[in-house]
Amino acid sequence: MHLALIIDGERLRRERAMLQQIATDLAARDIQLTAIVPDPSGRNGTGDDEPMLDGPTELQVRMHVPPWMRRSRARQIAGTLANATPDLIHAIGEQAWTVGLDLARVIDRPVTLDVWSADLLKRVPPGRAAARVAAYIAATEPLADALRDRVEPGLVSVVPMGVRMPPQPRKILADPEASMCLAIIGSGRDLPGYRALLTGLSRLTSDLPQIQAFLELRGPCEHEIWRQARRLDLLGHVSTIVDAALHRPLLTGCDVLVVPERLGHIRTIVLEAMAVGMPVVAADDPYVDVLVHDQTALIVDHDSPEDWAEKLKMILTDPELSSRLIGTARELIGRRHHPAAQSDSLAGAFQQVLSGGAHAFDASV
Repeated sequence: MHLALIIDGERLRRERAMLQQIATDLAARDIQLTAIVPDPSGRNGTGDDEPMLDGPTELQVRMHVPPWMRRSRARQIAGTLANATPDLIHAIGEQAWTVGLDLARVIDRPVTLDVWSADLLKRVPPGRAAARVAAYIAATEPLADALRDRVEPGLVSVVPMGVRMPPQPRKILADPEASMCLAIIGSGRDLPGYRALLTGLSRLTSDLPQIQAFLELRGPCEHEIWRQARRLDLLGHVSTIVDAALHRPLLTGCDVLVVPERLGHIRTIVLEAMAVGMPVVAADDPYVDVLVHDQTALIVDHDSPEDWAEKLKMILTDPELSSRLIGTARELIGRRHHPAAQSDSLAGAFQQVLSGGAHAFDASV
C-alpha cells in the first residue's frame, strides 16, 4: 500500500509527536508513505525549516491558496507523484481536507478524512465531493456518533489518539504547603468558561496562596482573559505561555491539569497528563469521552465559579480522591490510547478501504 499522508500546519504544530509516531508505525507495517506537508514559508505553515516528519518522503505544498488555484495545485501535486501514484489519501486537518479532496479528484483515488474536532463536523463534504470520501476516522466515539448522523454509518471508524505511558505515575503535590501548580490549557475562544474558572480560582488563593498556574493564552479572547486575571488580582499567581504544544514537559510537570473550555475535541496533551499521573479538572464536553466525572476526572459546571472553586479545592486537598482518579485514568489510557493500537486501527481502516469493505468507491464520480 502506498499512502499519501496530508497534514496541515495546525495539526503539525499541535500534535507533531503523535503524527511522527503514526508515520513510523505505518512504515513499520510496510506501508509506503509520502507526506504532503505545508511549505514552511507559506501562510499557515509550521514556521520552521526543519523536516516535518522523520522517515517518509516529503512533498511541501501551499496549504492555503485562492479557490481558483486549487485545481492547478492538485495537478502539480499529481504531476510530482506521477511516478508513484498513491493508492489512498489520508488527510489530517481542515486545510489538509481541501488538499486531499482536490487531489483525489485529479488522481482518481479514495480519500479518508481525520475527524478530531466537532468544528470539522460542519465541514463534512457535500454532494459530489463526498463521493470521494472512502472513510471518516473519528478520534472519539461521540464524534463518530455525530458523523453517523451526517454520513453513511459504515464509513465511520473510531481510532482513539495514542500516547506513551510511563510504567509508574509520578508524585504530584510533593510539598503542598509550599506549592500547588496548575496547568490551564485551552484555545482562548470560550470567554465565559475562562471567566468562571478564573473567578473560582481567585476565591481559593486567600486560603491557598501557594497556588501557581501556567495559563495557555492564545486565540481571539486572549487579551480579555488576561484582563480578567488582572481584575481578579491573579497575576501574582499566573504565568502565561503562548502554546501548550511547545511546553509539554513544563505542563505535564504540574500537579493538576485544568481545561476550562468545551473544546469539542481531545488533545494528546490531556492524554499525556493523565498518563503521567496528573488529575484533571475540566468543563463538561460532550465530545470528549475520556473525561468521565468522578472516574477519570472531575467535571465542572462550565459557567459556575462556585463549582470551579469547589472542584479545584477538592483535587488540591484530597489526596485519596486524586489517587483514585489517577489510577482509573491511567488504566483507561493504557487500555484504549496506546500508540500501537492507534496505528493498528488506522492500518486496518486503510486496508478495508482498499479491499472495498468500507466504501464502494467510484472513480468516475
